[in-house]
Amino acid sequence: MNMSQEQVIFCRIVANLLYKKIQGISVPLSNSPLHDLIIEEKSQGLFFAVKVADMDYPNSPEYQQYLATLNERSYWMKDERLPIILMCADKNTETIRFGYQLTWQRYRATIHTKVTLRDVTEQSWSEMIENLKEMDKVIRVLDNQKISFVKRIAVERQIPTGGMARGEIIYLRKFTNSYKMQQKEVSDEQEKFRRMVFGIPEEEYPNDILDEIIMRGIEGIFPRARRKSQILLLNTELQDLKSEQERTKKEFRIRIEPDFNDLVNYQGIINSFRILEIPLTLYHDPIRLFGDNLRDEFTSVSIPVAEWIESFGNIEKLLRLTLLRIDDVATEVD
Repeated sequence: MNMSQEQVIFCRIVANLLYKKIQGISVPLSNSPLHDLIIEEKSQGLFFAVKVADMDYPNSPEYQQYLATLNERSYWMKDERLPIILMCADKNTETIRFGYQLTWQRYRATIHTKVTLRDVTEQSWSEMIENLKEMDKVIRVLDNQKISFVKRIAVERQIPTGGMARGEIIYLRKFTNSYKMQQKEVSDEQEKFRRMVFGIPEEEYPNDILDEIIMRGIEGIFPRARRKSQILLLNTELQDLKSEQERTKKEFRIRIEPDFNDLVNYQGIINSFRILEIPLTLYHDPIRLFGDNLRDEFTSVSIPVAEWIESFGNIEKLLRLTLLRIDDVATEVD
């Protein structure tokens, strides 16, 4: 989030006051519309967010607007899945008071509309850290090897009774130097508000040849398929993915093959080409009606032979090194 110069100065004042009172913390600026600072409690390896304000903030119209913003969020992105502490500071007296603004329990966010503020003391800070540690059983940043992108593709099929059977094909892609978010500088205020409410636009998430082949294969069976991407960053998100395994599962396999109609022009490789297969999983609610209408699927994607020859090695590498299914990561939930 782009802060005004005055906001940045106020955040630095609060950070300096915290550094004076509390040992072993790191207090960088945040980049979220929901909070201003991220605090790392180094001895505990604990992260939480801080909304910085002055002492009059809880009684102001701006605070009511902030509460409305909190209530509008979906809390599936990184910066939205941290506890938020409201810290009100008096820079003249160098005092800070704090309270719980947003807490977590059983993977659900609770927004506190009336925050009880306490002075920052060694004892009150210690008590807060203990409470946050309980939440940390839910909220924890994954290590770099587990952080990845989640691709959810919603599918649906008409059923004989006239309704729709719906499900999701879910897979993961690992971060790489070339497979990463598209950075976008946002200056328009309306665009900032839209992103604040609806999240990062889909086009800013990475998509490569493997994603496009997967989408083509799925659209061959489900023409109205819709894709939504997100970042798997916290253990709560990993736990949410694990819960998908409780739904009914169907195999969805996509075979990548050269266009056989084009092979006549490449007779030299007719006996040597190989087929790639992408194993995916379709998840849906455990209702018999869904099970009758969303079944194991097998589809093919044909690629022009010249493109197939050029891209085969890259696709095979991406498939082998970067594609994951929920089953591959669910055992890593701790």
